[in-house]
Amino acid sequence: MIFPILAICTPGCLNGGVCLKPGQCSCPGGYTGTSCERDLDECATNAHRCTNSSTCINMMGWYYCQCKHGYEGPVPDNNLGTSCVDIDECEESHHTCHSSAQCVNKDGGFECSCPRESVDCRYSCVYEDREVAHGITVQSQFNPCMSCMCKKGVISCEQPKCDCTKSSSDACCPQCDSRHACRHQELNDVLFMHGERWSYQCQTCECLFGEIDCWELKCPPLICSNPIHSPGDCCPHCGDLCSLGNYSSNFGSNCTLKSVMYQSGSEFLDPEDPCVTCKCK
Repeated sequence: MIFPILAICTPGCLNGGVCLKPGQCSCPGGYTGTSCERDLDECATNAHRCTNSSTCINMMGWYYCQCKHGYEGPVPDNNLGTSCVDIDECEESHHTCHSSAQCVNKDGGFECSCPRESVDCRYSCVYEDREVAHGITVQSQFNPCMSCMCKKGVISCEQPKCDCTKSSSDACCPQCDSRHACRHQELNDVLFMHGERWSYQCQTCECLFGEIDCWELKCPPLICSNPIHSPGDCCPHCGDLCSLGNYSSNFGSNCTLKSVMYQSGSEFLDPEDPCVTCKCK
């Protein structure tokens, strides 16, 4: 009897990767790196389906679309993003207009308006229990690295833009400081900077100021009744992909296939077989 010769990779392939030949791993979808040790960031590579009303949130091996500030959706974990609808900040009192100004709702936000007949109307912002004058920038009381500017009653905040090629000692940019880096638990030559995440032994790990914090890996949502859990895989997956592409809980509803949401009536390629076309109906 002839036994097949299996390639051995040293170090071994992680996260369900398969050793093709010494030093070369074939990584499953969602992972990359020499030993499949790094998550493939669909958000950074723009390989996602989130729209202008949502933000791509990267997860270990998958992603989801989170509705932006000013929008909300019925499903927290979705890969389409078109289900995000406008929030009426004025109706729900989630605005920063001064009490003398009138809040006017608009798509994805609001604006403040002063009636013509009003004499004492102010375009200042009410933020963190304090009044901030129009055109003034202040620091958040809860995050000293966040700058917030008031513009005609609307407050907008942003984190500093870190350029790691220029400075590595800025307290607001710990991801640039190599002193806060973490070394992979098995791969000694792999370093992660502060804030970077990776998957290890079916856990999500994050480097925080030089210390490693790990917790249970969150798996993508599935719609199949009998998911497959292959040896070496941390998360189960659906088997008969194309039959699930036509899944719909109600007529005209969106379909979900391999944690990706598709609009009713749309056609798309099978994510694992580009020669197969699926339709959501």
